[in-house]
Amino acid sequence: ADTVQVRSASARLLRIVDEATEQVQEQKATTEKRIRSLSEMVRGLHEELDQVKEEALEDALTGLYNRKSFDDRLENELRKARLAPYQFSLVMIDLDHFKAVNDTYGHVIGDRVLQACGKALQEVVLRRSDFCARYGGEEMAVILADCPGFGAAKVAENLRKSICGVRVKAGKKEIEVTASFGVAEGCDEDLAEDLIERADAALYVAKRSGRNKVVVAGEGEGRSVALPDSLL
Repeated sequence: ADTVQVRSASARLLRIVDEATEQVQEQKATTEKRIRSLSEMVRGLHEELDQVKEEALEDALTGLYNRKSFDDRLENELRKARLAPYQFSLVMIDLDHFKAVNDTYGHVIGDRVLQACGKALQEVVLRRSDFCARYGGEEMAVILADCPGFGAAKVAENLRKSICGVRVKAGKKEIEVTASFGVAEGCDEDLAEDLIERADAALYVAKRSGRNKVVVAGEGEGRSVALPDSLL
């Protein structure tokens, strides 16, 4: 009888252990499932956050960086120039006769022109250290890191040729695009507005002297471009 009782008790104990083990395994599986779900949720949130951050830096129309991103990068390049011997250049770009495109074909076609020109810039400016931005309206800007003025002029010429190759359909017509370029080399004494002003002055000369060309602001650091009397 004692043996039977012991066997019965042992059987009950084994059933209890089996049930407890099964419950633990179920709980473990449920916990692992919840952990996987939470991990996926966290990963998704990180991806959404990265996308939001990226969108906050970009111009929605052209895919280039936006004006705030440009301002931040320009200040960073100027800080580098003040701390150590370092050369970089700014290229300001203005699409020629863009207002006429909007007036003639409408803003939808104008947007397509901007998008095509943004893509044309990105096809030339390939270094990760360089920076393409939509400055505003039909103006764009490129910051060329570790690049003196003469090198920037060559890049600007390649950019000019790339934009010259842009063709945008407008009904049965095809719009040809050109742009004017002003190049200025940054220096350690520059404020952001100083460098932009020099590049803009060079751009002004390019626009007033025929468009679809590259003009460099002076031949040395910190020198302003001299405007001919006829252009003042």
